Amino acid sequence: AGRREVLHWYKRLLRTRLKVFKGDEEVLIASRQRIRDEFNRNRSEADPERLEKLLGIARETDAFLRQNIIQGSLRNDGSTYRFRLTDETTPTIDFGESKTKKGARAGRKNDAESLKG
Repeated sequence: AGRREVLHWYKRLLRTRLKVFKGDEEVLIASRQRIRDEFNRNRSEADPERLEKLLGIARETDAFLRQNIIQGSLRNDGSTYRFRLTDETTPTIDFGESKTKKGARAGRKNDAESLKG
């Protein structure tokens, strides 16, 4: 694991957070700082085995964020939520039937069905 690969995963995590936490300025700032802190803390790591382990954590973190984070916001009626999912999101809750003929994944691209709160 060389410097190039480390930089790749650093940049990828920064881009992933932009996608996953889009519009949530507080979380965007906090996640950027956390990513910086973690990479800076291990900046001088030279052991190849330890570097590979740390890059594995970066890969797992990236996949977790892309597949498991779902943004939700309370609608104006105060009793339902709107969820923003991406093509990579793999929710573990049932969002009901999709309103599109293209299938559930296409129907989930921007917003999922509302759920009563």
